Amino acid sequence: MYETVVAFGQCDPNGHLNTAQYTALFDRASWLFLEHLGIHDGYGPQAKMGWADARVTVEYKREVRVGEGIRLVSSLTRVGRTSINLQHEMRSKEDDTLVATYESVTVRFDLVKRTPAPVPERLRALVS
Repeated sequence: MYETVVAFGQCDPNGHLNTAQYTALFDRASWLFLEHLGIHDGYGPQAKMGWADARVTVEYKREVRVGEGIRLVSSLTRVGRTSINLQHEMRSKEDDTLVATYESVTVRFDLVKRTPAPVPERLRALVS
């Protein structure tokens, strides 16, 4: 779970969370969730393995305004040979209202060879 408060700089001229910021928040939730699951690939030039989103679906349920506290709840819904499916729910911290959902197909990626790679076996046990 990842919690934050929407800042003024994350909002568009309409006063609600900008589309690019939804993407950034969901992306942050993905990385934190993978780290929580024990996938620590490292960052920058020393990293040999990583992840790349192949498909993303976002549904906006209601606007999120500046100053609103939000909670992102993450789950792993499928483990394939070289990809996983992640699902995130963005909820209001005030009343737990669902404000957006995010689903992705995320590919395990060899950063040296620049090709898909096998998903770590330990993730398989996490999906029933």
